[in-house]
Amino acid sequence: MIILETKPAPVAGEIAALVVAALEEAGYSQRGAADATNLAASSFHRKLQGDEKYEFTMTQLLRIAALIGLPPASFLPEAFRSPCSCSIA
Repeated sequence: MIILETKPAPVAGEIAALVVAALEEAGYSQRGAADATNLAASSFHRKLQGDEKYEFTMTQLLRIAALIGLPPASFLPEAFRSPCSCSIA
């Protein structure tokens, strides 16, 4: 049995924060980004709140990245972007 000593970081919240920051920097409103990525504005808003119940799909993150001209990895939490020191046997 694996026991986590610390609670894992809320990944959905971290991704949502990265998306919000990127949209603000690119000058997109939530409504404009929702329309451009074919998401209902209400759904897009819920996803930006960072609740795991409404997290972004990979396809949605790809659309947002393409919209603002960033690599999709920009929306990955730091733990997923750093080089892995693990090996596969």
